Amino acid sequence: MEEITRLVALVNRLLLLAEGDAGRLGRTDQTTRFDKILRESVEMFEAVAESRGVQVRIRETAPVVVPGEETHLRQVVRNLIDNAIKYNRNPGEVDVSLSMDPPRTKAILTIQDRGIGIAPDVLPRIFERFYRADKARTRESEQAGHGLGLSICQAIIQALHGEIRVESEFGRGSTFSVILPLAPAKTS
Repeated sequence: MEEITRLVALVNRLLLLAEGDAGRLGRTDQTTRFDKILRESVEMFEAVAESRGVQVRIRETAPVVVPGEETHLRQVVRNLIDNAIKYNRNPGEVDVSLSMDPPRTKAILTIQDRGIGIAPDVLPRIFERFYRADKARTRESEQAGHGLGLSICQAIIQALHGEIRVESEFGRGSTFSVILPLAPAKTS
């Protein structure tokens, strides 16, 4: 049953990527409260983080509405928070913030960990499908993934006309930033 569950999850991830390849992923006719997703996601991961000796803190949260399906945006936020906890230290810290750029046209989500970081030779490849980083980034105790999480995040964000970036210093931590256009203000 566990293997079937893993295979179903893998097939669902591949279908999501196929939707992105076909140009059917980024529905901008829907809007989502990005700050709500962020708060719920941080709350959801509190117990996991605590069990690993990692403290997750929300540093800043702006009330932000972005175009896109809530389930897809939730998947992006949860994958990034999960990775920040998984590849951290014990004790460790994850700082999360959601703000708007000065012209107030874009939402900026930042998830920063002080974990193990990503080696410079690996960094350009982390958004590739099925790419798994080197052994320094993969814990033996972790359930091995399929190397699809970050490529799915990238596909969702790009379909919404946004951008995902990463900065990392090996041995010191990583910062992932998601930049999305704000949803147009509703007029009455």
